[in-house]
Parts: sequence; C-alpha cells; structure tokens
Amino acid sequence: MQNSAANFNNHVLDIADSMQNSTKGFSKHVSGIADTMQSSAEGFNNTVSNLSNDTRNQTDALTKGIEQALLESLNSLGGQLSSM
Repeated sequence: MQNSAANFNNHVLDIADSMQNSTKGFSKHVSGIADTMQSSAEGFNNTVSNLSNDTRNQTDALTKGIEQALLESLNSLGGQLSSM
C-alpha cells in the first residue's frame, strides 16, 4: 500500500512537472507571437507614414504646378486682353 501511494505521488509529481514545462513552452510561444505582431505593427506604421509623406509631397508638387500653370494662363489672358 505504501508503495502504491509513493508511485501515485511520483506520478502526480511527474504530471505537475510536465504541466509546468508545457506552461513555460506555451509562454515562450505566446511571447514570440507577441514580438512578431509588434514588429509587424511597427513595419506597417512605418509604411503608412512613408506613404503619407510621399502623398503630401506629391500633393504639394501638384498644387505648385497648378498654381504656376494658372498664373501663366492668367498672365497670357491679361496680355491678350490688353492688346485688344
């Protein structure tokens, strides 16, 4: 009887150790996933920031081009009207 109680205790301890090891492995796995997600989010944010800056630069260039073309057109129209 004492031997079976000792075997039972050993078995319970083995199960507890196995569960503890599994928990550590699971924790490392979850931590790895969290790190990967954080890295992906940072990369995504950088990409969006770069695209936003590029769009702003393109919009500024387009605005300047339109302003220049409009100014030239108005100057040309003014010259044509003054010659009439």
